[in-house]
Amino acid sequence: MDKLIRPLLLTLLSVTLLLFTVSMPLHAAPGSALWSVDIGGNIGSSAAYDHTNGQLYVGSADKHLYALDNVGNVLWTFATQGYIAAAPVVSADGAIVYITSYDHHVYAIDTQSGIELWRFNTGDIVYASVAIDQSNHLYIGSRNGIFYALDGATGTEQWQLNLGSVIGSSAAIEHNGYVYVGAADGYLYALDPSVLQVNPSSGWVWRAFTGGGVSSPVIDFDGHVYVGSHDYSIYSFGGDTGTQRWSTTLGGRITSSPVIDSQGNLYVSTFDNGALNALAPSGSLMWSLPLSNSAEPMYSSPAPAFVRYGAAGQYAYAYVTDTIHCMNPVFGDPAPGVLKSCEYLLSDQDDFDGDGVVDRVDAFPMDSTETLDSDQDGTGNNADPFPYDPDNNVAGGWVSCGDEWTTCTVPVPAEVRYGANGQYATQQVQDSIACTNSAFGGDPISGVFKACSYSLSSTADFDGDGVVDSLDAFPADNTETLDSDRDGIGNNADPFPYDADNNVTGGWVFCGNEWSSCTVPVPAEVRYGANGQYATQQVQDTIACTNSAFGGDPISGVLKACSYSLSSTADFDGDGVVDSLDDFPADRTESVDSDNDGIGDNSDVFPNDPTNNPNANWIHCANDNALCEVPSRALVRYGAGSQYQFAVVIGAVHCSASVFGNPAPNQTRACSYIVINPIASSSAAISNLSANPVVTTLANTASDSQFNSGNPERIRSELIGSPSYMLLSPIRKTLNGADVSIDYMVHEPLVSPKGIVLLIAGGQLDAELSVDTDNHILSAGDDFLVRSAHLFAAQGYKVVTMSHPSDRADDVGNDTNGYAYDHYRNSMRHAVDVSTIINTENQNGLPVFISGTDRGAISAMALHTMANAIDLTSPITSGVYVPINSAYFDFANINRNIYLAWHVNGACSVSTPTDTENLRDELMAAGVNIQADVFAGGFDHPAQTNPCRNDTVHSFFGIESGVVEKITAWYDSLLATLPQTRPTADAVTLATGITAIDLSVLSAGEGPLTYSLPFTSTSLGGSLTLSHGIVSYSPPVNSVAIEDSFVYIVKDRNGGISHNVVTIPLQ
Repeated sequence: MDKLIRPLLLTLLSVTLLLFTVSMPLHAAPGSALWSVDIGGNIGSSAAYDHTNGQLYVGSADKHLYALDNVGNVLWTFATQGYIAAAPVVSADGAIVYITSYDHHVYAIDTQSGIELWRFNTGDIVYASVAIDQSNHLYIGSRNGIFYALDGATGTEQWQLNLGSVIGSSAAIEHNGYVYVGAADGYLYALDPSVLQVNPSSGWVWRAFTGGGVSSPVIDFDGHVYVGSHDYSIYSFGGDTGTQRWSTTLGGRITSSPVIDSQGNLYVSTFDNGALNALAPSGSLMWSLPLSNSAEPMYSSPAPAFVRYGAAGQYAYAYVTDTIHCMNPVFGDPAPGVLKSCEYLLSDQDDFDGDGVVDRVDAFPMDSTETLDSDQDGTGNNADPFPYDPDNNVAGGWVSCGDEWTTCTVPVPAEVRYGANGQYATQQVQDSIACTNSAFGGDPISGVFKACSYSLSSTADFDGDGVVDSLDAFPADNTETLDSDRDGIGNNADPFPYDADNNVTGGWVFCGNEWSSCTVPVPAEVRYGANGQYATQQVQDTIACTNSAFGGDPISGVLKACSYSLSSTADFDGDGVVDSLDDFPADRTESVDSDNDGIGDNSDVFPNDPTNNPNANWIHCANDNALCEVPSRALVRYGAGSQYQFAVVIGAVHCSASVFGNPAPNQTRACSYIVINPIASSSAAISNLSANPVVTTLANTASDSQFNSGNPERIRSELIGSPSYMLLSPIRKTLNGADVSIDYMVHEPLVSPKGIVLLIAGGQLDAELSVDTDNHILSAGDDFLVRSAHLFAAQGYKVVTMSHPSDRADDVGNDTNGYAYDHYRNSMRHAVDVSTIINTENQNGLPVFISGTDRGAISAMALHTMANAIDLTSPITSGVYVPINSAYFDFANINRNIYLAWHVNGACSVSTPTDTENLRDELMAAGVNIQADVFAGGFDHPAQTNPCRNDTVHSFFGIESGVVEKITAWYDSLLATLPQTRPTADAVTLATGITAIDLSVLSAGEGPLTYSLPFTSTSLGGSLTLSHGIVSYSPPVNSVAIEDSFVYIVKDRNGGISHNVVTIPLQ
């Protein structure tokens, strides 16, 4: 995200602020430290200098603003409730300093006393600094997409404008009064404050689309506005009209602001190819300078970092999140008359990519898949086929084996070359050869020091193990082919094949260096220390590798680390294999990974082939940067030649390096797939799915008196209810859109909830939720789930029961039988309701289960991608608008676990036992992981004439407790296998008229992230198309509503899911 970078003559290192000389003051040598002060937290931005009183102001990660005098004394501090990431701004008269904070506020603080003058709540995180015009009006945007104008003296809001997309950069103000600001939707907006002051609904003066994310704007002396874009282009617009003057496409994404010199020339860096580009005022490219082998006039940070610019102890400093130009116009000139350069310092506390290694010691601080580059060749150890050989990784597979005058020994017969600088003599060698001129028949290049290297055959297989020599880590050993941790012990013989340090340390597995975090796969003992001196803790999931976490310093003066030891007796996942011998100790469906490719044997299409069968019949599905669509669950590979990355895909995946990584650099890459045949070996999940399934008989607790009461469902709810099980909320309402309020009720367990369960009842009635004096849920449609909600809470789950369940009688799509409600359950309007409720109640990221009964099962099936798993009880399988069968649902693309239950004597015509068994068989045939239970028992009054009523066995009348116990036991069995992470997915209200929405700006998480839509039409019937994370929206025709909406779903690389609502104003 672009930030305004101001020149600054300060170092900002860790938690200490230092002032260095930048010229030749009296009594100080150049570059000597004048003073330093510890301010208690990382400094995330430049300091601000107040020329009226000589004071400095700097914000810190400890959520405080510090005021310092010119000798480093702390004059006062001001506390906020969030990180201060943007630079403070001082008013022209020096009386007020303005700051923004992640706590959603803009603050005005008196510079003399440090007393708060006012604060303003923007409603969401504020990333940037305020901009101030000559009338002392402040301009600032927030993550919620709202741009504000405030009175600088009082903080009073002058006006606001919702731009509908994240605003992450500071505004620029033109002499004509216009304010220019970019948003994450790709638009540059021009605003007229004088008009918005009178009529806030007037909107922008103009906006211009760039085709990608926009850098901060820059204005020249003639009022022209310049911005860079992620679409590889720099744009120039007329400041008054927004007319595009020109655009120039460069060699990469432009993530930093352009710089303009006194002649009107522009300088801008491109992110992807690392070049500095110079453009004439007309937009023509004058030159482009690759910076890999030159003194860098541009800085690109591998992660947020502090950058210094200068030479010989004379430096200016800035905090940078991506790219900054190393030029005097940006930093000032700290060292006149000498050649200057930029250097950066990474954080020793932050872990930008979340891989457990702090940025300072992480060779790849923005790549969570890599932390080491042992041979310093720029390719991480995990991806480097020669991780300890900087010379040969890019030399066509040649492996260094000896310098001149030494002996080269090859592991198997190979070609050996002798020479240097591209001039070589070669020999076929069986075992060893002297690296001398005489051995190779002459001197291939005189006057230079030479060396030997060898290349293994790409066709021969010396040890006959099925892996060619060039790909075999042990080409002379037919029992080994891989050494994943490069410790010299093959994976087959290595008890710790992914742990180079701990293979011989008594079963201890390295999990984090000091100041990072150690995450264990299952509860384990963790030790912290070094050189035989350790402190230990029993850890459930994660612990910080710090002295404080382990109760002291077990060994001082050395770098410590954490490692864990799995139990040799406990079996965490209950699969019958103890943790220390289980390759997947937290996954009860897997215990062995024979080929050590990270995919368990049960799920692995090629369990004994870590290359996943490169010679199989792979089907081409997409070229590079295109969409690969697969017909059913499939293994997709991306790359070229023999270099591939793999992923299991359902539906589609973007065929690109951003998704898969880059397994084959400098080659033309593509995607291909192999369909995965369903594996019917998950005995724990489907052991009861025989032709004659086992029937569980439960004791009946209902009676004739209840049936004859006139309202049996309500009586039943009261009798099985027990307020001591849970804390019950009053009926809640969540406003969803402009025209509907959703009613729902929450049951909280008395213990910390294991997950959240959304209950979606059946029926067609619009009966609202209500409660009696004893806090039991009552409604005219008290079916199995409604009257049993508290029973789920008694099992430790937070329970949300939807009202009726958001059925709307005015829905379009009625067929001749009037089944509007079932049509609604399979619509985006329902998805918006459900997403709104889940996100309102699931603030802690709990696993989500959707439970549907009767017609509610249609809802659960239609919205299965919004949950971690779903359960269906007495589902409707025929005779309605959208029954659950393969004609209406694509079972092959269902990638969630499903629990299915029905009553053996159920006689409802739209949900018969026979039809439900057929549903079970269809799901199994499609490869869905399913557990099914059939129940007997309960109450079915002989006088009952309607077998679909809620007081029959169709609705488990009389056996509610036993059925709920079965369902929640199934939930419990899944918890250990569910992802422990989930991405973020922001709700957003867009500006009117937007037709393209980039979902990547609304979400974040452990990448690569994938996106999906539950339906391809919006709440009002507009159309949606998703491609490469971009949703193209076409509004509905002749809509009289004021806004439309849809739900998007985002999944991280671990399988964690989130979703949220995009609202689109129509007028």
